[in-house]
Amino acid sequence: MARPRQEHAAVTRDLSMGGIFLYTQQRISEGSKLEIVLILPAELGFGEKQWACCQASVVRVEETEAANLEWGADRPAGRTA
Repeated sequence: MARPRQEHAAVTRDLSMGGIFLYTQQRISEGSKLEIVLILPAELGFGEKQWACCQASVVRVEETEAANLEWGADRPAGRTA
């Protein structure tokens, strides 16, 4: 049976062509498959801020002292809208 879709807020620490690293207060397991929706700022050269939708797999999870979780996703692939 498929898991129900869940939405969680996160803050981006790093973003590159090879991956993304986020802070969140939700527990996400290593190996999880994610759909990530981002707002890319105009400063990236697209003229206006743009929405981007990416699919990724969680490759690393770290728990911080502040009870926030950090996680890295490998090779996001997607499209900008």
